[in-house]
This record gives sequence, C-alpha cells and structure tokens, in this order.
Amino acid sequence: MDFYLYIGIVLLIQSIIMLNIMKKDAKPKSKILKLTKIHYINLLYGKKGEFDKKAMPIFLGLIVIGLVVFDILLYWIYGSSISISSIIAEIFIVLSMTIMWKAYNKEITVYLCEDGIYYQNIFISWDKFKETKNENGFIKLIGKGKIFSQRIYLKYENEIENIIKSQIEKFREE
Repeated sequence: MDFYLYIGIVLLIQSIIMLNIMKKDAKPKSKILKLTKIHYINLLYGKKGEFDKKAMPIFLGLIVIGLVVFDILLYWIYGSSISISSIIAEIFIVLSMTIMWKAYNKEITVYLCEDGIYYQNIFISWDKFKETKNENGFIKLIGKGKIFSQRIYLKYENEIENIIKSQIEKFREE
C-alpha cells in the first residue's frame, strides 16, 4: 500500500474524531445567566472568521480541481495510469479537510454562568479575563496572559456585555 494512503487514512480518522469532539455540548456547573449561539470559528476569530467561512469552500474546490489537473498531467506526461491507492489517498485527504471545515463552521452553544464561560467541553473562569473590547460587532474577551493570552469573541448584545462586565468586576473584587 502507498505511503500517502496511510496518511490519508490517518487524517480521515483524525478529522472524524475531531468532529465528534466538536459536537459535545458543555455541562455548566453553576447557574446559567445567559445562553448564546455562535459559530465556532467566530468564537475564535471574531469578524475575521466570516472571511474564513466564505473562503474555505472556494479553497477546497480549488484543491480538488488542482488534484484532478495534477493527476491528468501525470497521466499525460508519463503515459501510465495513476495508482488507485494515490487517488484514494487524495480523496481521503480532501474528505478529511471537508470534515474539519464542517466541524469548525458549526454553530455552538456558549453558556455565560456565574463562575465563568462554558462551551463544548471547555470552561474559562471569569478571573482569567482582564478586559473586554467591542470590535466589529463582537465582544472580545482578552485573557490575563502576558505573551499568549486567550481571546474569545461573542456576538455583541447589551445584555451579554453587561453580564460579562459585572461578572469580571465581581471576580476582581474577590
């Protein structure tokens, strides 16, 4: 079996596992103050995620077209047929990229609770945030790290902003 087929199989398995992890919903351990839904890619990148949501299908289409053209050129230049395992590997790699894009483009539920923010299987306490900013229709929560501070974005709503500011102030006083 071709080496690239092994890579394709591993990437496909990894992307399926990642998709299952991304499907998990948070289990808040304290009182829920507000529940909001947001695309995962927007939670990570804010307004920049909008471009990624639109550009990724185009990018995947270009990869598929590029691979087909590459296979045709190989056939035309060398005059021999391409191994079936390399074609299957290409299909697995493109399929795994599509599954990963689907996982990151999924709308998730974010819970604003008394003790912090819950989403998927992640919890971030209010005392981990140092400030908030309004940025392009999103509320940007900036972590306390000096070099690599965690940043998450939530769609702007007055109620969400008030909850976040009051909870951060509450945890600063403690």
